[in-house]
Amino acid sequence: MGISKQQWINININLLGLRSEDNETQIISAASYAMNCGKSWNDPIPDNWDTLLSGTIQMMQGFEGYESRYLLIVSPSHGMSSEYSNCFPKCSSKPSEVKVSISLDNSIETLVNWVLNQV
Repeated sequence: MGISKQQWINININLLGLRSEDNETQIISAASYAMNCGKSWNDPIPDNWDTLLSGTIQMMQGFEGYESRYLLIVSPSHGMSSEYSNCFPKCSSKPSEVKVSISLDNSIETLVNWVLNQV
């Protein structure tokens, strides 16, 4: 796995984050998980970025009813607070844009690969 430097720059420039929602095109409530880990585009990619991606998705799938929810890549998302272990930092402000979405009712491997292909 792993992301390229270009993907890292794209994540940072577009302030991309992850969110779980009942609706695939609309953000209902605040909070997302910032894929830039509170870093800047010119900072090194965190060594545990892959682990944080998998952990964030796994945490979202840990909630009851996840099968009917969607994984969204949203913007803007810039988090500094690591509220949950093995997850991207939490961004408490509400993102304004859904970039893409996919059913959360997929394997973690499928969702990780989907995220990697989108960023």
